[in-house]
Amino acid sequence: DDFQSIITAAGVQLDIGYKQTFEYEKQWLHPLAVEGITMYEENDYFLDLFPDLSSAYTPEEFEKYTELYTPIQTYLTETEQKWLYGVNDVNTEYDAFIEQLKKLGIDELIKIQQSAYDRYNSN
Repeated sequence: DDFQSIITAAGVQLDIGYKQTFEYEKQWLHPLAVEGITMYEENDYFLDLFPDLSSAYTPEEFEKYTELYTPIQTYLTETEQKWLYGVNDVNTEYDAFIEQLKKLGIDELIKIQQSAYDRYNSN
């Protein structure tokens, strides 16, 4: 896909109202950003978007996924912010971080995701 399709798919410009093209938006970008975007386009560096797995879960998987995801995501976000802002030290806390993710059920969440992804790819 071209850059416009990628950013539109990511919700940067919704398919409602008056939508501009990327050429229009370039005027608002720093030249370095335009250079970087051009590099990504010319060298095909964009990764495929991860598929929407919502229809691939079984009802049981979706219930468990919903139960596990929120506390895990909250913990990830809070911990990342503390590391980024220097409140806590990633080097001294990383092992405890992994252990807490395991206690929150990250391994089960990964298994659920993998099952749904495998099911998605088999269709």
